[in-house]
Amino acid sequence: MAMLLRTPERDAPDVAAAIAAARDTLTRLGARPFLHRLDRASSDAPVRTAQVKAPDPERASVEP
Repeated sequence: MAMLLRTPERDAPDVAAAIAAARDTLTRLGARPFLHRLDRASSDAPVRTAQVKAPDPERASVEP
């Protein structure tokens, strides 16, 4: 959620609480890579998303 929402939406009380709970859980689990991603997403840095190419319908195989 933190990665998808912009700053005004991330500052909403319910969203901020969810991010804080996620941070607590990730800290308890020792999930440093995910904490790093959460920190980057929580900053005002532009959010980068992966470019996903849609599957080619011509190559899709469907078996009856």
